[in-house]
Amino acid sequence: MKMWILYDGRACGNAGTDDASVLVACDSAKEADVYKGDYGSMACYSYDIVDGKLVNRQWEWDWHPGEPA
Repeated sequence: MKMWILYDGRACGNAGTDDASVLVACDSAKEADVYKGDYGSMACYSYDIVDGKLVNRQWEWDWHPGEPA
């Protein structure tokens, strides 16, 4: 299983998530894409779910205002 988590702009550029706020947690990449444009600059990271824990964080994409959603 996987989870996609959208973070505010502080996580953009694969900067990591420690200082960023979670905006939305999604069950699919397709669902995560729907939120582009809803919260301003954001970053999407995916995680594997193993034994109820999020592991193997991977940066997927950034979105900034003015880009196509």
